[in-house]
Amino acid sequence: MKTGEILLVAATEANLALVAALELAPEQMDFVASNAESLKKPKPTRTRGHASSWPGPVSSGS
Repeated sequence: MKTGEILLVAATEANLALVAALELAPEQMDFVASNAESLKKPKPTRTRGHASSWPGPVSSGS
């Protein structure tokens, strides 16, 4: 396995289809929702001026 830069990026209109299409590894399926399912959840809410949650895909930086 290679190691390298890992980035937390915003889910935008430009990358939304790619993010939603990513598939879980079989060993992840019992523990996390798919990206497509997660992106269907309600939009982030604001608490004291800060977003309490937002979709943040992880990118390899390449």
